[in-house]
Amino acid sequence: MRWRDEPKTMDRLVWEERFSVGVEALDGDHKLLLEQINCLQDACEAGDEGEALEAVFSVLLDYVVHHFRREEALMERVGYPGVPAHKQVHMHLRRKVEEMFRAYQLGQDRQILDALLAFLRSWWRGHILEEDMAYRPYVRQWRRAGARRGGGGNRAAPTFDSQAQRYDTRRATDGGGR
Repeated sequence: MRWRDEPKTMDRLVWEERFSVGVEALDGDHKLLLEQINCLQDACEAGDEGEALEAVFSVLLDYVVHHFRREEALMERVGYPGVPAHKQVHMHLRRKVEEMFRAYQLGQDRQILDALLAFLRSWWRGHILEEDMAYRPYVRQWRRAGARRGGGGNRAAPTFDSQAQRYDTRRATDGGGR
């Protein structure tokens, strides 16, 4: 079934400061995830099918895995006690998205794709504003403790940002993805 004839547009996700978890690298990840969800939405709305849609989805899923690893490492580093539960949420999300996309691939059903996009958009907002914000106080405390030891404010505090490597989205298309 071709769904190109059924245009369905949604507002694009837009970054707002309220989404900031206070870690530049993770905020950058969240912004890139937002862009990838918007790219998936654009591909759907343009009627891109097959390889084009799968390429966008592949980059999105690859980056989700990368981001989850980085975020989980930060949570462990700052002593956030909710790490095991947060990891479970991440695993559930990844599995659900993979299952929904597989279902779409098997049936090319627009309703599944719409549900996938709605889920990703809802997850993106809800996960950041609720679950990710739970570790933000631990990041602040960790930085304050580092500032007290190093004396010199946030600059002297240990930073996760300076240790994080930027992810290259080309990696997924150059054969270095999942």
